[in-house]
Amino acid sequence: AAEPPKWSRWFRLVGIEQPEGEVVMKGAGERPLLLLDRKGEGRVGMFLSDQGWLWARGFEGGGPHVSLYRRIAHWLMKEPDLEEERLTAGGRGMVLDIRRQTMSDDPGPAKIITPSGKALDVPLTAAEPGIFSGSVETDEIGLYQVANGDLTALAHIGPVNAPEFADTVSTEEVLRPAAEESGGSVRRLASLTGQSLPGIVPVRGSADAAGRDWVGLRTTNDSLLKSVSRVPLFGGFFGLALLLLALGSMWYREGR
Repeated sequence: AAEPPKWSRWFRLVGIEQPEGEVVMKGAGERPLLLLDRKGEGRVGMFLSDQGWLWARGFEGGGPHVSLYRRIAHWLMKEPDLEEERLTAGGRGMVLDIRRQTMSDDPGPAKIITPSGKALDVPLTAAEPGIFSGSVETDEIGLYQVANGDLTALAHIGPVNAPEFADTVSTEEVLRPAAEESGGSVRRLASLTGQSLPGIVPVRGSADAAGRDWVGLRTTNDSLLKSVSRVPLFGGFFGLALLLLALGSMWYREGR
């Protein structure tokens, strides 16, 4: 509850020279305690101490060891919410909201391209440490492009008129023409009329792939099953021989 937080000390630190990456935690004497760095497309984190158990044991009040380890692991796995540099945008009615996470003190304005191609700048103000935000009221419906530095984001303003949401009533009429043209059919697997499930049979070549009470699956020549043979492993005289061998071995062992 203190500001800044009063966490317990870590007594042992591994000394290194010229550390690479970002020093996000420091120990005694302002020496590095936790390093985070990026290598190519990968990430690496290094604790320069083995005394995290002091926090777990509550020494001098302890510290948030569980949250620390969990967030480091999730950052290494590239969880978006823990990115130190991130740009997101979203629509709230006819208002475009922009959120920028950064380690910088001033990320500069966000550059926006409206659906009609018009460009404008939106200033970003500090909302909390490491978080800058900005909003702009729009009068165009569509997809907006947002950029800040090397980061870009997309946001949609207005109602979503996706084709898959235009008509969500269950019907057979949309797929029926394409299915019948290829020799197939469209069937309901269940209905209030009690229609039974049609049988499924393999069909070859260009034959019809549907009938009154059946539907077909066209087979290909990619693989062909000639026959199936089953042989019991422990049946008949072979099983009897194995049983006698096992009993004989047990009798021989006990006799010795």
